[in-house]
Amino acid sequence: MIGDYHLVKRTSPPPLELDYESNPVHRNPSRRHHHTQWSKHISEYEEFLIFCESVSRRWGDRSTCFWGIKIDEKRELMTLNDPSYHNGQVAKWCRFVSNTKPEIWHGYPLWPDPSRPNPPQNVLLQWARYRPLSKAKVVKLLRGRRCNF
Repeated sequence: MIGDYHLVKRTSPPPLELDYESNPVHRNPSRRHHHTQWSKHISEYEEFLIFCESVSRRWGDRSTCFWGIKIDEKRELMTLNDPSYHNGQVAKWCRFVSNTKPEIWHGYPLWPDPSRPNPPQNVLLQWARYRPLSKAKVVKLLRGRRCNF
């Protein structure tokens, strides 16, 4: 346990079976100046489910990273962060990375920003076919424009 967080290692379904742990720095508001923060509405388990979907849909790859989005029960794209922690920036996607040996993955929310990694074109094209998204909506997201879903 670190602070109020229990580190739980989970494993994504076959065929990749990747180990995943939520990183507590992305859930600690005191670290918001250096680490993007997950919304309180996204539990560690939901974070893991977003990871599993991004792996199973191949929204990225094991050699670089995976990208995720979350659609709510109303079929709307969810905000993954608390914008008040990030000067109003709204994260509609997240990035999953593994930079450890042994390989353990973790994720964090992101918004369109030229100084940060953004989803590659092949992932965006896959998202454009994933309802409620469309090509026009994905382009607006990438350009940082408001978009109704």
